[in-house]
Amino acid sequence: MRKSVRKYLFLYLALLTISSLLFFGCRFSSSTFFTPELSPSAPLTLKKTILTFFDPNENKGIVFEGVSYDSTRKALFLAGSYGVGEDALFVKLNISNSGDLSVAWSVTGSIGVYANDAYAAPDGYYATGHGLSGEFFLSKLNPDDGSTIWVKKIVDGAEGAAILPMNDGSLVVGGRTFETYPSAVIARVRSDGTPLWAKHYSSEANLITSGLDYISSHNMIVAASYDALMFLDASSGNLIKAIHYGDVEIGKVFYVGDGVIFLGLKYLDPADNFIIAKVDLDGNVIWAKSMDRRVLIDGAEVKDGKLYVHTILGSAPRGNSRQLKYEALESSILVFDTSNGNPVALKKLPFSSNVTLTRTGEGLSIAENYLVLGYGTSEAIYQGFLVIYPLSLDDSGLCATMVDYPTSPSPIKDFSFDTIMDITGSIGVSDISVADQSISTDPVDVSLSDWCLIED
Repeated sequence: MRKSVRKYLFLYLALLTISSLLFFGCRFSSSTFFTPELSPSAPLTLKKTILTFFDPNENKGIVFEGVSYDSTRKALFLAGSYGVGEDALFVKLNISNSGDLSVAWSVTGSIGVYANDAYAAPDGYYATGHGLSGEFFLSKLNPDDGSTIWVKKIVDGAEGAAILPMNDGSLVVGGRTFETYPSAVIARVRSDGTPLWAKHYSSEANLITSGLDYISSHNMIVAASYDALMFLDASSGNLIKAIHYGDVEIGKVFYVGDGVIFLGLKYLDPADNFIIAKVDLDGNVIWAKSMDRRVLIDGAEVKDGKLYVHTILGSAPRGNSRQLKYEALESSILVFDTSNGNPVALKKLPFSSNVTLTRTGEGLSIAENYLVLGYGTSEAIYQGFLVIYPLSLDDSGLCATMVDYPTSPSPIKDFSFDTIMDITGSIGVSDISVADQSISTDPVDVSLSDWCLIED
């Protein structure tokens, strides 16, 4: 009897030992077959590359207008147009430990005709643009699968152009109406979609909001509104001050601690001049620079005292069309010192002569120590693509190599505005109502591959 007990006890212990070894062996060996998720605290690695996106089934065009880096998930969120004006497109790209990009999901649906700006927040992915019914929309997507969490209609007959995240998790979104003299529309919305305020700013002149930033020390929002800067109370949206800077279209605006920097175009015949200027909080000019280049400002970001600007040089006539086509002579990266406006680096990337770039929205994002540029092409190609560079602008190893602008004579010159005046009293401000939209997104197949648009 005792032998039988010892026999069964021995067999039980042997089986338990074998099971434990198998269990822990599988646990340890699993790292050989599965790549762990990238730790949020690990330094980001991205490969210098040029990538193209295309629809492998229907051959529909893709244009990326918004690019945003998701630091929480180590991913890129892209927003733009699918079918070139047919519908909005949203794409999430995962970033691997080695810096490779892969499509996590891509969705489209009846959410809008196109998206102009994107913002990847920890709680969701936000996008704004122009809806199928002609409305200015703001949408929130689930980062896990791209499904719609909510969509808001800010106003009819308009488009959204810029998203500004606030410290409390709310968003300020800006855009313009499609009137003969466009008006600015700006709203502040909580992360759950509840509107805090929404305002319509009208004038006899154009007011087109295409850039926003927050001045925390004064609880003010500064908005780039065509040829003016508007300073708003962040709690209510009420207009505090508006300064007009002559025949200049202001595209982007940044608060840099000791002033506000704005980017724009000074209209001249036959060329448009690129303008960068810094003003104090009363709108007085601290310094201003110009560059004699006919360019389209395609995006800008500030990091560590430097302003990174992506421009497209083109020869097409100026116009207000969202997808104004520019002959793709070159794509440029301009880097400026935010303290004095002096150029730090001026680089250009020549494109193939058979490529035409479309007018895009916020096509630049900084992902830690990398620049991510989003483009769209038109005509025969109609493919969206990304170019990724380190902030050092080291492009060695790429099929496309940037070249420096000539430094003598310098292409950057001091600039003086012909007219500056306070137009606060001429702007009317009225409340608007934000409404819910019932819209869902659908999966769509988008392929990703290496591509080189530059001639050898």
